[in-house]
Amino acid sequence: MTWILLAVILVALITVACLSFQGRGVSTKSVSSFTPNPMNDKIILVKGWNEIKIQKIINDFIETYKGDGYPAYAIEPHKQEENVFRLTFPKDIHPTLFTFLVNYLAYPFDLDFKNPLSLLAGRQR
Repeated sequence: MTWILLAVILVALITVACLSFQGRGVSTKSVSSFTPNPMNDKIILVKGWNEIKIQKIINDFIETYKGDGYPAYAIEPHKQEENVFRLTFPKDIHPTLFTFLVNYLAYPFDLDFKNPLSLLAGRQR
């Protein structure tokens, strides 16, 4: 009898906890609080991908996050030397998308890892 009572109390507590969190949707995006700054100094340095792979990664990234409510942005690759690129953001980019892009450059979809990156660094202030 005691075990049944403890089980009922445990189920009731779990139900109350679940109901108290319901409707409190925690958004991981703070899109509305972001104002793009065209004078931003965000950059990403990438060493290891060639020009074709960089452009494919950028295009795939933009397509993946299109329509997610983020402000319009652009990613411009600037070739520094062979397989070294500096990515800039003339319209600025949301900080969350910036971190997603750094990760996406390191682990892109649909690309082989026979020639892995030897350098990837991002800076945002």
